Amino acid sequence: MVISMHLYVVRHGTTYNNVEDLINGRNDIDLNEQGVKEAGRASFILKDIKFDKIYCSPLIRAKHTMQIINCNNFPVEYDERLAERDSGVMTNHPVAEIDINLWYSLTPGLIYGSAESFKGVITRVDSFIKDLRNEHENDTVLVVAHGDVMKAIEVIIFGYPGAEEVYEWSHPNCCIRDYRL
Repeated sequence: MVISMHLYVVRHGTTYNNVEDLINGRNDIDLNEQGVKEAGRASFILKDIKFDKIYCSPLIRAKHTMQIINCNNFPVEYDERLAERDSGVMTNHPVAEIDINLWYSLTPGLIYGSAESFKGVITRVDSFIKDLRNEHENDTVLVVAHGDVMKAIEVIIFGYPGAEEVYEWSHPNCCIRDYRL
């Protein structure tokens, strides 16, 4: 019988940039009141699960979400590979300004100025997932991260369907995804 890791992934709660539909990227901003409430609901949903370890993005909005969710004080490790995509010159710009086919392309070198490519996000998140699989066989793990990190995790697990499809994958703030790896 093959026993696998049980991986839960939570996107951080809502920020003011999310409400305004602006690109957060590495903009290190905190949750708004709605985000705090969302994290409280996620904490209630996850409160009876025993996590062997929690991994979290080092950005404030993810840390705050994790602190609210981690009501049982499980061990936490912050990992830079879980930080949101560095959106460079697109930080704080409206999401509507993005060309989705360019933003979520896997073509090397196809990026917006100083922004990190989606391929780059997938590469660093894949490194994290490989380490996770090696260190946590048969464990239950929680990851608190960001929208594009969640998309990268799903590309790693399910494959790349195309830029428009990846864009359409829904990861609302404080959503909880549950995977077996």
